[in-house]
Amino acid sequence: MDFIVLHLSPRGDSIRFEEAQKITAYIRESCPDHVLVMGDFNSSSPFDADEMEQKPLRMQRLAASAARNSANREMRHFFPDYSVQSTFLATPLADVYRLYVKPANRTTMPTRMLIENSKREDLHAVSGGRIDYILLSYPLLQKCVDAFIWNGEDTDYLSDHYPVGVDMVLLHETE
Repeated sequence: MDFIVLHLSPRGDSIRFEEAQKITAYIRESCPDHVLVMGDFNSSSPFDADEMEQKPLRMQRLAASAARNSANREMRHFFPDYSVQSTFLATPLADVYRLYVKPANRTTMPTRMLIENSKREDLHAVSGGRIDYILLSYPLLQKCVDAFIWNGEDTDYLSDHYPVGVDMVLLHETE
C-alpha cells in the first residue's frame, strides 16, 4: 500500500492544478492498486458544491482571496474552481468523506483557533469549508469501513484545520 501525504500550494489554483497533474501522473505510472492520498489540498470538491455555495461567508472569503492573488482562479466567474479535486477524482480515486460524512458535517477548516473566525456557532457554521481529504484507490476503498472529520469542540484549538481519518480493515493475504 502506498501513502501520499501532501500539502498543495496555498498560493493559487493554477499552481495547485499543476501540482495535482504531477501527483496524479506519478500515481498512474508508479503506484500499485492500493494507494491512499491525504492532506491539505487547498481546493474545493465538486461533491461539496451545493453545500459550499450556500455559505455566504465562505464564498466571500474565496472571492477576497481571488481578488488579492492573480494566480488564484478559485473564484473565477464567482464560482469555485473544482478542477484540482476533479483531477484527483479522475485518476480514479474515491473521496471517502462523500460516502461516510453528511455534507453539512464535512468542514475541515477554519477552526476556531483562527482569530478572525467567529466563536459564534451560527457564523462558524456558514463560514467553513472542506479542503482536507483522504482519497483512496477503488480496490482500497473496498477495505474502508468508516471515515471521520473531527470538527467539534474537542478539536477547535488543535490547529487551523480539523483532523481527518479513516477506519480500514486490512488483512494480510497469504498465497
